[in-house]
This record gives sequence, structure tokens and C-alpha cells, in this order.
Amino acid sequence: MGRNVILKLKENNFDALSDYGFGQSKVAIYPTKLFKVVDVNKQYVIEICNDKINRNMWSGEDVNDVGILKLWECEGLDLNYKWRDGEISAYYDAKRTDNKLLPMYVQDLILAGLV
Repeated sequence: MGRNVILKLKENNFDALSDYGFGQSKVAIYPTKLFKVVDVNKQYVIEICNDKINRNMWSGEDVNDVGILKLWECEGLDLNYKWRDGEISAYYDAKRTDNKLLPMYVQDLILAGLV
């Protein structure tokens, strides 16, 4: 697979992703994103934008990536981070994306026909 692998969720069926381990990210709150830690040792996280109005928080431009899955290599990953509101969930610092490896981490979604 090449570097420009693009996988998109069919019909923006975000509810189905919870069955595959995705949850709401507290790291990415504007626009909102679902995420899943797929490799703790390599610190890989998959994010998918689930905000219908997806505008870049700095430029205000519509980045038009709703439903696109992105594999991120993180600089830091804390699975038991305690947020100010007292909730404990993953904190990650996404450093760079490399979607050529994405298909091997989403075989369950591909087989289910979600992407």
C-alpha cells in the first residue's frame, strides 16, 4: 500500500464504531473526533473526525475530512490520564500520520463493511 492510503467510514456510521473499541476523544475537542489506541508499544492511535461542521480551529477553513480514518504516531500516550473533570481516559500527543500502515489496523472495520 502506498503512502496516500485514504479510508473513509461508509455513510458516516459513527455509532457502529463503539462496537470496535472507538470512543470520544478528549484530546481532540474541536472538531470532535473518535479514537482508538491500536498499538500501545508503537504509540499508534486512529482518529476519525465525527464533527459534521469540521473547521480547522486555527484557520477556520473547512478541512473536509469527516469520516476519514487517520493513523497517528504519538509522541506521548497515557492510557490512564486524569482530566480536570476527574474522568480517566487516554491522553495522546499525535505527532505524525502515516496511513500506509492503516489497513492492517482496521481489518475488522473492512471485513464488517464499515469502510
